[in-house]
Amino acid sequence: MVNKRFDRRHSVKQTRTSVSALAVCLGLLAPVAPAVGQTENVGVSSARSFNIPAQSLNRAILTFASRAGIKVFYDTSSVRGLRSSAVSGVLTPQQAMTQLLAGTGVSYRFTSENAMSLIAPGAEQSAYSADGSTALAQLVVSGENAYGPVDGYIAEQSATATKTNTALVKVPGSVSVVSADQVTAQNAETVSQAMRYSAGVSSEVRGSSSRYDMPYIRGFGAPGESVLYSDGMPLLRAPSYAVPQTDISNIERVELLKGPSSSVYGSTQAGGMVNVVTKRPTLTPQNEVSVTVGTFNQKEATFDFSGPLPKSDTLSYRLIGHLKDSDTQVDYTKEERRFIAPSINWRPTEDTELNVALTYTYDPEGGYYGVLPTRGTVWDNPGYADIPESFFDGSPNHDLFEREQTILTTDLSHQLSDVWDFRAKASVVDLNVDTASVLTQSLSGSTISRYTWDTQEDLLGATFDANLLGDFSTGQVDHTLLLGVSYQQMDWDYQAQYGGAPSVDYLAPDYNQSIPSPNPFIDQHQVQKQAGLYIQDQAEIGAISLWGGLRYDYVETKTRNRRTETTSTVDDMAVSGKLGVVYSFDNGASVYGSWSTSFLPVTGTDARTGGAFEPLTAQQYEVGVKYEPDFFPGLFTLAAYNIEQDNTITQASPGRSYQNGTTRSRGLEFEAKFQPLSKWNVVAALSVVDAELISGSGSAVGHSPVGTPDGTASLWMDYTFDEGFLSNLMLGGGARYVGESTGGFLADGTRIKVPGYALVDAMASYDLANVGQGWEGTSLQLNVTNLLDNTYVTCLNNNFCNYGNERAISLKFSRKW
Repeated sequence: MVNKRFDRRHSVKQTRTSVSALAVCLGLLAPVAPAVGQTENVGVSSARSFNIPAQSLNRAILTFASRAGIKVFYDTSSVRGLRSSAVSGVLTPQQAMTQLLAGTGVSYRFTSENAMSLIAPGAEQSAYSADGSTALAQLVVSGENAYGPVDGYIAEQSATATKTNTALVKVPGSVSVVSADQVTAQNAETVSQAMRYSAGVSSEVRGSSSRYDMPYIRGFGAPGESVLYSDGMPLLRAPSYAVPQTDISNIERVELLKGPSSSVYGSTQAGGMVNVVTKRPTLTPQNEVSVTVGTFNQKEATFDFSGPLPKSDTLSYRLIGHLKDSDTQVDYTKEERRFIAPSINWRPTEDTELNVALTYTYDPEGGYYGVLPTRGTVWDNPGYADIPESFFDGSPNHDLFEREQTILTTDLSHQLSDVWDFRAKASVVDLNVDTASVLTQSLSGSTISRYTWDTQEDLLGATFDANLLGDFSTGQVDHTLLLGVSYQQMDWDYQAQYGGAPSVDYLAPDYNQSIPSPNPFIDQHQVQKQAGLYIQDQAEIGAISLWGGLRYDYVETKTRNRRTETTSTVDDMAVSGKLGVVYSFDNGASVYGSWSTSFLPVTGTDARTGGAFEPLTAQQYEVGVKYEPDFFPGLFTLAAYNIEQDNTITQASPGRSYQNGTTRSRGLEFEAKFQPLSKWNVVAALSVVDAELISGSGSAVGHSPVGTPDGTASLWMDYTFDEGFLSNLMLGGGARYVGESTGGFLADGTRIKVPGYALVDAMASYDLANVGQGWEGTSLQLNVTNLLDNTYVTCLNNNFCNYGNERAISLKFSRKW
């Protein structure tokens, strides 16, 4: 295999210094005097606007915790059946809680500046031990931070849809949240794999390849379209192979926002976006190391250390590392990764917080990323056996993938007053990618004709987002007002070489053939700048939440073709909007409706006209129901949507595309995460998609977009035993189904129908604390994906197909302290 980087003939001349960033931390509150009825005075004094209707006490406590930024510890069973009193006005958290609990007999005490405990009637003497520590048998924590970890699988808050810490039941749209606990239990190795059990997403459209994360959402997607964000900031990428990837060991949660979302984020895909929330330093010391072995010679090691810096009350750190070395199911291919992520958090006052994080990723091997013919995979190849799943269509003598990625992010928050918070974030990415490939072109008999394609890319980019968040009331209306500005710039240097290559017989491959050097094909430098202004208001009037958002964006893309010494400039402008309404019932249910738009500038030229592509534009109508039950933890969501995208791009052949009409996607989605019993987790998802190109020309009209299944369904359950000899044993498993899809078209217009498939996964985990003293925090976890070893195929065009993941087994040994 090629074992050195290709010399770069050109490099990006400009360098940039990193941009300092500012961001907000909601609910930083100061100590106050005790309220009447408190058992102890620790409390806080900063006033907030509250408007909480009378309802079940459990539901009211959740709303209070979200609004006040306070963690609330209490025994849920002790308040079951109780109803709260209404709370309204600009109040301190202690004043609001006093009103909330009036007439219930429940009292409270502040245990720290940002945490409180509730005490049920008659439980005052038993709730606390002699030293004042909590002694409740069962505690729950409300007031989950949308930027932090999820306790278990069921998220209550999210900032992805609105850039504000908002309860999911009050978001007028669909947001799926996959927590780190769920990622661990299901042994997801990439962001795409983490979404296997989410509704409305086709997470692995490129078969077994794990080199990139490029999920297709609600019927929309393309390898060159950007859908990935990190901590609310776009992960800048090129339309080719210079695509960054977030390492799974650094992920706190994966959030999937479905549908157009340009009113807050600017250029986004019609189907939605994926935002990963990364891990941050903790004030409580926590450490973990793990070692994993598995099929295909998998060997991995991770570590995660976090806590306060010595002799400091304001500084904390985190250091995460991940090493991976593995073969793949395809001959002559490997995956290797070296990842390190140091970060530091500084909180000099209760009103100010700064977080600085650096991630460095080096992938000397990127696994398999070739393609296979349609015949011999999806269709039978008459007279010949099918192509083996282990077959490598490339050449070991001409195969390279090397990616080096560095990302620096800063995030600073400051509370200006009781009403206004100032927030800003910035990131700088430096990405270098070299590839060398021999790829499939067509098939005759069992002989595959091939070509060479080599690329060298340098990408340097910076993003910045700053906003003011106001929390105030006008009469009986409570407002959460967001005013913001964003800017991003990307320099991309790209060279590619193309040439012929000898054919290979997939039944008797000869890998000793000489591969000729390819010829220069592309040599260009591109600079893209985007600036945006946005405003968003969430207005609450009792049980009604009204949402409105508006954004203006200007995008300039300047491309220099160094082969022809020509320069072209494309300017795009767009106004994006969103309107939504949510009505919340007392029983934990809410209904919503929304309208939203998106735009997405795309690079390239139309093969028919020779002109630059127009931006993709889309609008969506969505209605839905959400339900958070009081009698057990859970969140249920049912949504129906209609999306229409104009200026759809259709691929005529490799390297030749044209814009072609309007794509419509209509669908129904159901998603549920709940705990019917303690220690029993259930994750269920179902989606039905009716997507097609409804206007335009060519064979694709009247058919679903390539790579989009007509439906998906999944169910995962796990249970942890807590009694007897099975104590600390966790057993789990799931089944997932991906429906039929379009895999492209033949030259005569024949649609390639790719069959659907069903897969089964299983896991078992055991905490070794029962073994004896010294084993606390030590565990073993066994995972099997595609348990039945079913064979399935994905396709994105004719002769552009891949086999899916074969059965894989892994055993993980971890230690926490």
